[in-house]
Amino acid sequence: ACLSLTRREPGDDTTSLHALGKNILNHFESEFFTLEEKNGETIRDALQKSTETISQTISINFCLAYFQENILSLFLIGDGRIILKRGDKLGILLEQKESNNKLHTASGYVQNGDIILLSTHQFTKHLLGALVYADIIPEGLRHLINTVEAFKDRHR
Repeated sequence: ACLSLTRREPGDDTTSLHALGKNILNHFESEFFTLEEKNGETIRDALQKSTETISQTISINFCLAYFQENILSLFLIGDGRIILKRGDKLGILLEQKESNNKLHTASGYVQNGDIILLSTHQFTKHLLGALVYADIIPEGLRHLINTVEAFKDRHR
């Protein structure tokens, strides 16, 4: 999962974003782990319940990937992107460029060696590039990030 929150109105400081984010994740966790059956519909419902009380003054960007055997279920709220790297190929599986709190879903099969990258706009904008130069990540992941950065520049 990948979550980021921002204020739509700069003067609204009555809500602590980190506390709100923690509450969203805790609520989702409690909803998720009580599900008798975990599938696209039940996980979507758990996500919607977890985020339905968010004020309209808060923009939520939430990416989630759930693996069940060889099936990958993806969920995206707000501005974000989920990318798959399979061998030498790179593709966007799910993307939204607006922070409108609408939930988008997708699913498909995964293969051994697939790499899934979940990113919100804030992650891509502020952290992804810095990680490449931090020299704390393996070379293979550094190559993936550089590839994603080049891909991002062509598609934004």
